[in-house]
Amino acid sequence: MSNKRSLQQLFHSWVALQGNIALYPQGINEFLFTAGFPSYYEELEANRKALEKLGLYGTLLDSLTRAETLAKEGEYDDAETVVFDATRLLGQASGAVDELRRIYTAANDPT
Repeated sequence: MSNKRSLQQLFHSWVALQGNIALYPQGINEFLFTAGFPSYYEELEANRKALEKLGLYGTLLDSLTRAETLAKEGEYDDAETVVFDATRLLGQASGAVDELRRIYTAANDPT
């Protein structure tokens, strides 16, 4: 799998992380800390080389660690914001935002 494709998948995974954090306090996602965060760390490590080339590995690792800490402290909104900001950087660097824009534009083109 290409680095670009892999990073786009990581982007979508982090979008899901933001949602998982939002659902946890409602009792919908009981596995956020036992399975969720550990899997996100694994994904981050699996993409480490590509992220380092973009200068994002340290930023994303810090964001993930901070989001986990905030969520454990019950600061779910702040944890979501940390993930949102990191995901925005990842989406721009990976090309995922451009791809989503292309898909959306094509789907809504009246011609």
